[in-house]
Amino acid sequence: MKFGKWALVLVLVLVGPASAWAQGGGGGPCDAPPPIPPPDTLPEGFGVNVFADGIPWATSLCWDNRGRAFVGESFFFVPAPDQRVWVLQDTDGDGVADVQNIFGESFGQVLGLAALPRAPRGRIISEARKRKTSVANLMRIGALSEFPVDIFVNHTLTGFTVQDEFLGILSRLRDLNGDGDALDPGEREDILTGLPAGGDHNNDNIAIGPDALLYFGLGIRTNWGGVDKPDGNLAVGECIITETCINGAILRVRPDGSHLEVVARGLRNAFGVGFTSNGVLLVTDNGPDIRNCHPVACAPDELNVIHPITAWPANLAPGGGKTPCGALDKAPNYGAPDFAGTPPPGTGTIGPIHNFPPSVSADGFDINLTDTWCGFEGDLFVAEFGNFGNFEAFTQGVRIERLELITNRRGVPTSAVRHAFGGQTLSFGHPVDAKFGPDDALYVTIFSGFGFEPPGRVIRIFPIDSDNDGTPDICE
Repeated sequence: MKFGKWALVLVLVLVGPASAWAQGGGGGPCDAPPPIPPPDTLPEGFGVNVFADGIPWATSLCWDNRGRAFVGESFFFVPAPDQRVWVLQDTDGDGVADVQNIFGESFGQVLGLAALPRAPRGRIISEARKRKTSVANLMRIGALSEFPVDIFVNHTLTGFTVQDEFLGILSRLRDLNGDGDALDPGEREDILTGLPAGGDHNNDNIAIGPDALLYFGLGIRTNWGGVDKPDGNLAVGECIITETCINGAILRVRPDGSHLEVVARGLRNAFGVGFTSNGVLLVTDNGPDIRNCHPVACAPDELNVIHPITAWPANLAPGGGKTPCGALDKAPNYGAPDFAGTPPPGTGTIGPIHNFPPSVSADGFDINLTDTWCGFEGDLFVAEFGNFGNFEAFTQGVRIERLELITNRRGVPTSAVRHAFGGQTLSFGHPVDAKFGPDDALYVTIFSGFGFEPPGRVIRIFPIDSDNDGTPDICE
């Protein structure tokens, strides 16, 4: 998402003048953005309803293997650790959650969730291979349901304070007594602390890899590269203190919080992460804005492919601290903060397979692996929050976007064709995450805050079966 602790700066000041383009992003005025589809538009054959209401600042979303959805809150103007994780379930099959409870509480900004069965690692890996699918899709279809699940929460204890903070936390929640929540003593463990988060970007969404390990993005702490400020004081419009070697990276860690590793670097704010059925890691990366220090105009958001995956150790100092770069320089470099969008040849950096329009805030996504979204097989559905040009006129994004992935012979995506899917998220608000559920519907978290109306919620987009014969109209 294109906000963090210092998002308020966008309301107060726009630092200028800005460069016309991010280096590598082009060489002239901004191209005219594609028009936002009219409100309340979906392709023919689809419907929408509110799955759950009254979830303020709804952000990340994941499903477990028992048909339960978990939704996180993230309101970055609240410095106290009082954000929550909700558990939602539709027990009667009417498309509306009749269970809506608090599963965990006392978090910072929650921007990432993932569910992993408490099964032997080899069992998870072999089950995904046998079914030729991702671990996230194993959860969606209810595989390994004999095992209880762990819920992993990426959050940041951030507020309007002096920087050089190491406040990113990865927590693990376990409902040990079977009462439907993880609120009791001993049911929450902070398995990884001291991540260099805070500032413009945090530790973000989580994906479970084909190796049953956790992958997530850790954004840079500025708009577009940091500067040293020895006294640690931050004024409006100034950069935060120096980035560390693991900022702007994709990290990998074991479910117990050990063996932290870097698998890619040069990503400004890799909010969305997810794996294809054949184990290819896809990442959405938010490009820089016209704000803060180093303002940049017309920089696109990106869809990147990280494949094959290699990793380098990235040990944190006790209590947080700067990790020596060392061998991390060998990790694949995706360009930030030197290049946004497609880099010039010969730079030694890896370009995206797709550039989104500038400032759409391409965030959480999912791949259609259902049998009922006929004609959309294998497509990527991306939640676009919208830009912060000002808080009243979101001129970009604010919709669900469909990307038709083009792959090579090995099934690795090499490019994408862009299609708008839902205009302005159907007047419901600003989408942050999108995940397919056990009923094959696409569930989308809708953020609230800043006086946005209506309040935060989760909406459900589904193929219509008008004659109730069990086959959606789009498949007949």
